[in-house]
Amino acid sequence: MTPGAEVRDWLFYGGSSALDFVNTLRDRATTPRETLPDAESLARWFSAAGIEGWTDTTSQPPTPAEHQAALALRDAIDAVLAPGRTPTGEHVMLVNEHARRAPLRELRLDDPTTVVVAGSGTAAGSGTGAALGALAQAAIEVIAAGELPWVKICAHTRCGLRYLDRSRGRRRQWCSMERCGNRAKAARHARRGLDTGA
Repeated sequence: MTPGAEVRDWLFYGGSSALDFVNTLRDRATTPRETLPDAESLARWFSAAGIEGWTDTTSQPPTPAEHQAALALRDAIDAVLAPGRTPTGEHVMLVNEHARRAPLRELRLDDPTTVVVAGSGTAAGSGTGAALGALAQAAIEVIAAGELPWVKICAHTRCGLRYLDRSRGRRRQWCSMERCGNRAKAARHARRGLDTGA
């Protein structure tokens, strides 16, 4: 996979870096496709996404173990934020564990829809740990800002991207009008043409 292909695969429609991170597992609605297959691609994604705590010049490349930890965190963030999923205590603890590396807030273990101040925590510096901490904090911030009810899943049958619906009236259906919205319009137009025999 070339870096150019990766950049095309990495979509930043989530409205939160935490949801953009979740969306690195693409095509969840059909056949999930991994866009972070190794530690090097994770480092490139941190850079492309502008994740706080990551710098190309001073951060050590992620290790294979850190890559696996990142994928586990990604699933935990999805469990905590995505509609239709129920987070386990393990999911919540994993988000909180990473969040303490960039400490601001954390989720209550007994009620993952409630945010509490976590205290000063541990200074993370820069690198994979700091970047993952920033992503965990971004997930917690969605809840702290009262936006959890506005996390949605794209309505296109082949998509599955998660996004924050900040539209007026909260009636957004697509991850992006330019992407899935246009696909849906084209499909409706084609169906109309078939129905009228055009």
